[in-house]
Amino acid sequence: MNNFTDTLRAHHLKATPQRLEIAKILYTRGHVGIEDLYQVMLNKFNSISLATIYKNINLMIENSFILEVKLPNTKSVYELTKESHAHLVCQACGEVTDLS
Repeated sequence: MNNFTDTLRAHHLKATPQRLEIAKILYTRGHVGIEDLYQVMLNKFNSISLATIYKNINLMIENSFILEVKLPNTKSVYELTKESHAHLVCQACGEVTDLS
C-alpha cells in the first residue's frame, strides 16, 4: 500500500486523518462519488460533515493530489491523480473503469 502521508506532504497538504482516509478509500475503490465517499467516511469519523468532505476534496484537487472525473449525465467521481487516461462507463451499472 502507498505511503499516503509522504504523498500528501509532497503535494503540500497536511496528512490529517481525514485526508489519509480519503486517499485510502480512493486507492482501494478507484473512482468514488461524493455521496459514497461521505457514507464510508461516516463509518470511521461518525461526526464528519459533508462540508468537511467537500472542503478536503476541493483542497486535494487544488493541490493535484486527486482528480475530479466529470462524466456525462451523472455526478462527478474522484480518483487519485495518475497518468493521463480515458474512462469507460458501464451503461448498465455505472461503474467507471480506466482506459490507458
